Amino acid sequence: MRIFEDTGGTLNEMPHLGFKKEKEIQRMVEHNLDVIFPGLEMVRSEFRVGGKRIDTLAYDPKGRVFVIIEYKKRDGAEMTDQVSVYRDTVMTNQSDCELALIKKYGRVIDTNNIRWPKTRVIFVKPDFTKQQIDAWGRKDLVDLCEVRKFQDAWIVNQFGKTDAFKPKSQYDARHRPPRNSSSDSKQYSESAWLAGKSHCPPATPQNRDLYFTLKDRMFAEFQIKHVQKSRYAGFYADTDLVCCVQCQKHGLKLIYATRKPDQLPLNNFVEPMPPRRWGRHFSILQQQSDIVQALEYLRITYDLKSSNKHRS
Repeated sequence: MRIFEDTGGTLNEMPHLGFKKEKEIQRMVEHNLDVIFPGLEMVRSEFRVGGKRIDTLAYDPKGRVFVIIEYKKRDGAEMTDQVSVYRDTVMTNQSDCELALIKKYGRVIDTNNIRWPKTRVIFVKPDFTKQQIDAWGRKDLVDLCEVRKFQDAWIVNQFGKTDAFKPKSQYDARHRPPRNSSSDSKQYSESAWLAGKSHCPPATPQNRDLYFTLKDRMFAEFQIKHVQKSRYAGFYADTDLVCCVQCQKHGLKLIYATRKPDQLPLNNFVEPMPPRRWGRHFSILQQQSDIVQALEYLRITYDLKSSNKHRS
């Protein structure tokens, strides 16, 4: 596209300035998100989740969907791979995205109606080829946004299923979230579990703080992933359960995924429990200092899982 400036009846072509870095595109889009993409709200910039980094995580409150925005300064064949990678990352780390949304609004919000299968991806770059526009324009859940910078103007062209990148009303069965690796494959919402809408009592504000602190510390200490169940929040090393957390009236019940009664020492903090598939030992967490103590025993449990894996 050529842009001309009218100077007293004479047209002078405005030079296309280009971008030195992708960050320049990102800053302009994020600062004008509601102008470029009406209806979208900023959630987090440089959002790290599931071992990946999402340039911009946005949310469409009307459509109840998350929107991933990725910026490119030049052509790259990796776009095709990134669509599935980033969508899968968001949908398999739903609780982290929900928490980011709750922090954005500064209050507890109802996240039960988020339409995870309709998570969208927008690629923003200076230009797309006709082949890219034709190919991606036919794909649901993916949109292209072309941005160019001139001396006193930005030109924005959008190519997608709808003008404002709104999700369609029909459900696309091809984009269901991947199932959990365990036998209980049904997807549950962490926010619904904390709100007591599954099989546990609702978490008190103190228990919520304890839970998210424990979760953050475990993610920092171990190579671990979170899988939400109806009765508990499970934390896995690959496919092996390391521990699970249940909400109780006066604290959190942390169950260590031990198989033998002698795998953890018994004391005032670690207590035995009847054999069950979740584990043989548990602790009750009631204050922040309990988390530090629990991490010592979680390290033992985590190392047991790792050693078992190496032996097998």
